[in-house]
Amino acid sequence: SAESITRLASCLLTGDTSTALEEIYQHSESGKDLSRLLGDLIGHFRNVLVAKVDPKGNAGETPAEVFEQIQAQAASVETPRLLRLIDLMAETDARMKWAPNKRLHFEIGAIKGIQAMQEASIDDVISLVSGAASAAEMLPDSPAPEPVARASAVPTETRSTAAPVVSPSP
Repeated sequence: SAESITRLASCLLTGDTSTALEEIYQHSESGKDLSRLLGDLIGHFRNVLVAKVDPKGNAGETPAEVFEQIQAQAASVETPRLLRLIDLMAETDARMKWAPNKRLHFEIGAIKGIQAMQEASIDDVISLVSGAASAAEMLPDSPAPEPVARASAVPTETRSTAAPVVSPSP
């Protein structure tokens, strides 16, 4: 059903691994075709992607309550992460076609998808570095450090013999 697809999609987007695996298990145990479930899930993520890039794009294709959930999911994820998730699900679908244990491959694909959603992207790193550079530019200039007194470079034989000579360690 559209509700179970939306629930599973939410689990993947929010990183709820245990609930995602439980959803897959329930579908498997009830005799549902896992390849079809995955195909429907990929279609759902396609709808989320379309809603992300064109908020009115799916309005006529889906029921109103599902459309609202798709809109909410689209608002919660960045486009590059969503594209990566769709790619991972498509790879999983290709592996499942010939696999005797479809559930295993679906579960692995779901776990990989969740991990991909939690990975730092290059855009995140660039944003973090840019933010740190901007913050560093706003710091007040600090005074130059005072020079540290060094041991005299006068040869030992010219020094006074009243005090013992201690040469600095390298």
